[in-house]
Amino acid sequence: MAEITIRISDKALKIAGITLGSLCLAWVVFHLWSSGSFLPKYRLRVYVPEAAGLAVGAPVVLDGIRSAL
Repeated sequence: MAEITIRISDKALKIAGITLGSLCLAWVVFHLWSSGSFLPKYRLRVYVPEAAGLAVGAPVVLDGIRSAL
């Protein structure tokens, strides 16, 4: 029987490897993002003596970073 040899260039293999790796990375990031892995994991409760004028749902700033909620 005759043998068939397929030759693929090193450049094509590198491109295919980078493409496959990028797709796998994108898939992992997508699943982590959709599962909520990048969302804050804690909730703060603060009891203050006076909070006149503060409405429910008002924006909150903690150490200069505005709350996402």
